[in-house]
Amino acid sequence: MRRHAEYYRDLFERVEVELQTRPASEWLAAYGHRIDNLRAALNWAFSPSGDASIGAALTTAAVPLWMHLSLMEECRGRAERALAAIAADANRDARREMKLRAALGLSLLQTKGPMSTAAAWTKSLEIAESLDDAEYRLRSLWGLWTFSTRQRSASDCSGIGAKILCPGGGAARPE
Repeated sequence: MRRHAEYYRDLFERVEVELQTRPASEWLAAYGHRIDNLRAALNWAFSPSGDASIGAALTTAAVPLWMHLSLMEECRGRAERALAAIAADANRDARREMKLRAALGLSLLQTKGPMSTAAAWTKSLEIAESLDDAEYRLRSLWGLWTFSTRQRSASDCSGIGAKILCPGGGAARPE
């Protein structure tokens, strides 16, 4: 099963990039049918005889598949399991944790509503800022803005909105 899990980890790490250049319908036709193999690989990876580091990497790489198949509950559960494995690992991979926290935030938004997402988005933002990752910084800010529209005052929403529009922290200038 190790080779099976490694194969699917490597496959989904490669094909994630294809989503940027290939129509989603084609991408799903090519990879969507592999969901059961993905599940088998993850079940092994997180079993007592498995390898949780492979499971965490595979979970991270498979997030786009769950999202495109609208399997938000499954994505949430798998992300939570992978994050628990990362927390127990002395060699934490910050980029992987950032991606999983963002996936958790989005899947929680879809399954539990915005009020349950603040911790995931906040941690994802902290990591994105420490890695200077603009894409995940914006994703996390969007998630926090979505949360703040339900929880916080209008000034909090506009403060987060300003960070989205002016990521460098400066004021926006009309051209």
